[in-house]
Amino acid sequence: MFDTLIRGGMLVNADGLSRGDIGIAAGKVAAVVAPGEAAEAGTVIDASGCFLLPGLVDAHAHLRDPGLTHKEDFSSGTHAAALGGVTTVLDMPTDAPWTATSEQLADKMAIAQGRIHADVGLQAVVSRDLSLIPRLLDHAPVSFELFTADVPDAFLFATLDSVAEAL
Repeated sequence: MFDTLIRGGMLVNADGLSRGDIGIAAGKVAAVVAPGEAAEAGTVIDASGCFLLPGLVDAHAHLRDPGLTHKEDFSSGTHAAALGGVTTVLDMPTDAPWTATSEQLADKMAIAQGRIHADVGLQAVVSRDLSLIPRLLDHAPVSFELFTADVPDAFLFATLDSVAEAL
């Protein structure tokens, strides 16, 4: 039994278009079943005449939380993303303060908790203090951002040698 069943839509994926029904359980796609296949659900949505696309990923978002929340925050940014079909947002690490330490990354995770409307991945920034990286990995950032220009010296990798050292 699914919580929700979306019936009759045209599925769009990497292989092209196909017909199918989508079963959702606990807020996630649980199955794609043949059109009209017997399936029970608490809610059935008729998607006849609609295209059903996978959720989009925004890999470069500035959710501005903490520090610049007068512009946007985890709640408003992920709400807007979800309304536009974006199901995953990767938050850039250049808020105030920049996310360069494990403590800053943990703080950001705590701020996001219970306030997001889409999946969120947090990114970390590489500082010149490379000893910070192993502890950052404990919090599983989705990626690291490394700057080669126009940033404070603590985050600047201006030569290829310095970039190679960081990598």
